[in-house]
Amino acid sequence: MRTNFDFLLQEPRFETFAEAAVSAERVLSISPALCATACRTALEFAVKWVYSVDDTLSRPYEETLAALIHTNDFRDMVPQGLFPKINSPISSSRSKPKKYCSNNPFQNWNETINH
Repeated sequence: MRTNFDFLLQEPRFETFAEAAVSAERVLSISPALCATACRTALEFAVKWVYSVDDTLSRPYEETLAALIHTNDFRDMVPQGLFPKINSPISSSRSKPKKYCSNNPFQNWNETINH
């Protein structure tokens, strides 16, 4: 099964996070909860990769994903509208999970990931 992230596997420079991104998408049909966790892991690897290749970014006092994405330097380089999507897995982990009244685990999925 091809994923949206297979192209990352073709670029040696992305090897630190490519497999994590591909794996996260592959588990979506098996377990949305596992997919969410894997997506956060892939995001963390990707953000740390950005810091490793961009000398203009100064590392924050701690290496947590939340600290890394909330530096002014990082936020300034992220295209407008993308930061809320990057921040979503982090802010979601701090709040109570949303409950949906449905037997369909994908109900409101687009609404959840597009906020």
